[in-house]
Amino acid sequence: MKLEDIQYTIPEKPIDEKDFDIEKWRIDNPIDYLKAIYLINTSSNKNEVFNEIYKITRLYIPEILFKYYSLTDDIALNEQKLQTLEQKKIFMTDAKYLNDPFDNKAYFHKPEELKRFDRLAGCDGRLIDDFSSFSKVSALTSNSENSMPMWAHYANNHTGYCVSYDMKLNNQLSGCTFPVQYTILQV
Repeated sequence: MKLEDIQYTIPEKPIDEKDFDIEKWRIDNPIDYLKAIYLINTSSNKNEVFNEIYKITRLYIPEILFKYYSLTDDIALNEQKLQTLEQKKIFMTDAKYLNDPFDNKAYFHKPEELKRFDRLAGCDGRLIDDFSSFSKVSALTSNSENSMPMWAHYANNHTGYCVSYDMKLNNQLSGCTFPVQYTILQV
C-alpha cells in the first residue's frame, strides 16, 4: 500500500463522554500515523489538523508508564542513570545506540521539499540517518513492573531496576511522549 492509496472518512457520530471507556477506545481505535499523515496532506489547514492529531495522540498515553533500566559493567553510565533518577529526571540515550537499525529513522513523503534544506537535500525522501546523530530517546512501556519479558530484555536480565512515571503529574514528559507505531510501507 502506498500513502496515496489510504482512504479515511471521519466518523459522523460524536462520542458520548459519559459512556466513554478510554481503554476500550484505544483497543477499538489503534493509533494510525498513516491516517494522520493522510489527513494532514489532504487538509487545507494543515496546522489545525496537526494540532488536533497531537491532542488525539495524548489519548493514547496511559496515566502510568514504566521505564526499565539496565545496569552494566560501565560504572560511569550506571552512575549517570542513577543520577537522573536521583534528580527526578528520565535517562535518555543517544539514538545512535539503539539496537534496531530502523529506530529513529524517518521517511519523508515529499522529497521535493527536502531540497529546500541543504543538510537534507541528499536524502531524496528515503530513510534519513541524520536523526540518530542529534537526538536522544527513552523507551517507556505500559507493561507494569511485573513484566518478566521487560525485566529480561530491558533490565539486563533482571539485574536493573524499573521506575514508574505518573504521566498526569509530569506534563513536560507526557507532552513529548508519543506512542510508537510499527508499519511497513510498500513504495
